Amino acid sequence: MIESIVLEDVLERYAEIARGEILREFGLESCIGSTRITLEVMKKLKVPVKPLATKLYAMNVVMAKLIEEHGYPDSETLDQWVEEHNAHSIGLGYGPPTPDDPGWDGHLVAFVGGRYLVDASIDQVERPAKDLHVPDVLVARTETGFVTGKRPLIVWLPSAVLRYEAMVPQDLGYKTSPNWRLRYQTQPAIDRILQELIR
Repeated sequence: MIESIVLEDVLERYAEIARGEILREFGLESCIGSTRITLEVMKKLKVPVKPLATKLYAMNVVMAKLIEEHGYPDSETLDQWVEEHNAHSIGLGYGPPTPDDPGWDGHLVAFVGGRYLVDASIDQVERPAKDLHVPDVLVARTETGFVTGKRPLIVWLPSAVLRYEAMVPQDLGYKTSPNWRLRYQTQPAIDRILQELIR
């Protein structure tokens, strides 16, 4: 296994280059394909890695501070916050699929090296008009109890707050997706990323 300090360097470099290569094959809403690519790249580098089904609640800092001060709002209060304060949030994995969106109901990330969450499709929640800005790829150190669902992972960024909850038990519905199963869809990005990482 790669030593901790070297792993951090690898993940930092991965975060710089991966999303651009992934977006050559997939669209923004591509957590399954993006995670599959992350897994295969890390496996080639002999880094322990596994997929992790999560729910993600992303919010701008205004929303996060209002929740911190007042607690989670009812629908009337939420409408007021949106109208008066430009508060904004997005939830992934918090509702059953619908006829308009029949896909898997969750947000897939990679759990790398036994301690890091790597979200290679976090940019799908980017909303500049709502002052919600995120990196192309998020790498965040987790704490004990996150993977087992005992505690959420909360990541404060300059213009966003991200709250991840591991699904317990893990919802494996993502494994039926072509983005997970069909190697020809992910292999080109895997090859390009590895070429960048090892040169």
